[in-house]
Amino acid sequence: MTVSIQVPVIKGRWLRQCVASVLDQDSPDFHLNLLWDQGDEESRRILEDLRDRADPRVRVAFSDKRLGVAGARRALSEMTEGEYILALDDDDLLDPSAVRRLQQIAAQQPWAGIVRARRRFVDEAGNTRPEKDWFPFQPRRYHRGMTCDVFNHSQPALLRSEIYSRTTGWSGFAEFQGAGEDCDIFLQMEEHADIELLDDCLYSYRHNPQRTSHELGPASAFEMWRRLADATMARRQLGLQRVGEKPPFRWEPLPRKRGPGAPLDLPLVPAPDLVDRVRRENADWLLLGADGIRPGAPIEKAITLLSENEADLGVLSHKPDPAQSITLPQPFAGIPAGRFSSSTHGLLLVRREVVSAGAVPDSGVSAADALLLDWQLKATRRGFRCLQLQFPLSGEPAAADRSAILQVLNRWGLRTVSPES
Repeated sequence: MTVSIQVPVIKGRWLRQCVASVLDQDSPDFHLNLLWDQGDEESRRILEDLRDRADPRVRVAFSDKRLGVAGARRALSEMTEGEYILALDDDDLLDPSAVRRLQQIAAQQPWAGIVRARRRFVDEAGNTRPEKDWFPFQPRRYHRGMTCDVFNHSQPALLRSEIYSRTTGWSGFAEFQGAGEDCDIFLQMEEHADIELLDDCLYSYRHNPQRTSHELGPASAFEMWRRLADATMARRQLGLQRVGEKPPFRWEPLPRKRGPGAPLDLPLVPAPDLVDRVRRENADWLLLGADGIRPGAPIEKAITLLSENEADLGVLSHKPDPAQSITLPQPFAGIPAGRFSSSTHGLLLVRREVVSAGAVPDSGVSAADALLLDWQLKATRRGFRCLQLQFPLSGEPAAADRSAILQVLNRWGLRTVSPES
């Protein structure tokens, strides 16, 4: 599990300390990739010296034009290899255990597209400043697929390269010195995989007057967040409008189409390109199911019922079987505590917005009953409403896979919950 640590270089004053913090990592599974982005002469001399040392862990490149922070990060990600990307600024420091600890969590939670840890603040001399972080360190909040707290991000963040490849890459605002790229990449990547948190301080953010964030100020940050939020909502095709000028934003629905329509028939197991495919389709609803399970009645009836109840996702199954229930000891993402049907052997009927927003399983399970549960939990966590519908089905389902169900429950942190027999 190789990590590509990527540093756009502008300033030389703290660059040696930055590089040393990387080379002192207690994990050997990394490459340090530095790109000189038309920075000062001190930074160029340092990079030339690093290049001449020919350390196999270090790769140095020089840009012949100023790319800006977003352009430099994009160039670094395109020219380097590694299963994961870790962005580092040239005046900041990594904790010696940062790579190892982030790798451990990524291995334990392979469904994660991003693993984010905590950071501390230090002054120009490297002394810790007792300052609360500017951004929340908590699970992201959603309303029907749209991120409300778009500012809920910061370094250090370990990005899975395979998920990054599904995005359009690092992209910032030219009028803001290329900034905004970190917020944008979080928004793009969460449309394909989840963001997980590691409650450990592994990064030192250096306060200094040369930081771009200090030069831009709060007004520019709020403007970038508004633009990114509106662009993200439009890309996810959610039919919402933003309320408020500062995050966390609220989102209100626009008038919604209520006609039954013909659903797009798709396999229950999501393909990597599912989000992009659904965004290109015209169908308002998607029908997902395991092989051999089909609706035994016109599906338009279920669509009408879901529309009347303002639901985004419906699980269609025969009369609930108590043997296929689980018990939630506490409410979870809008699902009340108590008995909850895992809805094995059913079909899933979802609005296209559920998929276009990225509420798609990435848990690595293939059993139909476990996937149905994972779809529900993921969509509910993303702020969508789910209903359980008794509906006639045809076909002979496979036996329930209890171990796969437990795998999904563990993936969602519901380790004290087990299927009832």
